[in-house]
Amino acid sequence: MRPENSLVLVVVLNLVDLVSTITLIAFGLCYEANPVMSLFLGFHPLAFSLAKLSLVYAGIGFLYHHLDNRVCRVGCHLSAVVYLLVMLQHARVISQTLVA
Repeated sequence: MRPENSLVLVVVLNLVDLVSTITLIAFGLCYEANPVMSLFLGFHPLAFSLAKLSLVYAGIGFLYHHLDNRVCRVGCHLSAVVYLLVMLQHARVISQTLVA
């Protein structure tokens, strides 16, 4: 997979993560594990959303503008893998809730 495609996947998964995190937290099914993002969520879900989108898109912009660097190309793929793992965690929480 090209690094650019990994970044597109990160954009999509970030949006899915944002919506699913807020929804799962609203239903009391999970908590925000990232202490920085938890702080923003404590202020308001909108603050959480803006911070999450801003931070992730800043990282994506950095990686995209440095695709000539091998480490950044690997970072693109690692970002996508991490977000896929987060989505698996959300799916696990949802499936456990449906079974219970």
